[in-house]
Amino acid sequence: MKKIVFTFVFALVCQSYAWANDYNAHIDEGNRLWAENNITAAQKAFEKAIKLDPEKAIGHARLAGLLLTNNKNKQAIKAYQKAINADPTNPALFVALGIAYLHEGAYGMAQEMVKQALVLDPEHMNGKKLEEYVNKKMEVIAQTDNPKKAIAPKDSVHQKMNK
Repeated sequence: MKKIVFTFVFALVCQSYAWANDYNAHIDEGNRLWAENNITAAQKAFEKAIKLDPEKAIGHARLAGLLLTNNKNKQAIKAYQKAINADPTNPALFVALGIAYLHEGAYGMAQEMVKQALVLDPEHMNGKKLEEYVNKKMEVIAQTDNPKKAIAPKDSVHQKMNK
């Protein structure tokens, strides 16, 4: 009986090791293909890794980065959210999601992601840089949303409307 239990446990451990190696192999393949600018194949490699272990953040994060650099911002946001669900203590993921939100023009969401990144790591260099950028962007938006501070075109139609 002990032999059967040992054999079963050994088989499970070996299978887990093989899956982990396959997962890492797909991530490595995706990185290589991405570096070669073979975007479609890289995306498929990352997706294969995710199918093997959807609970690992790295597959979602690599896929999200690939999508973001190819202007698939909404898909990148979803992938970064999945990465954060898998690893909610990683400030770099929050910074990356903040950048994705910036690309979508969702400045308030970007600001919230940066805040969370800096809660996790107050000294996160990229988090601090992004915080500064997002805060300046929010200031500009606040000024242009204020009709008294917005600059109106100087044509007769707008001048008549403002009188």
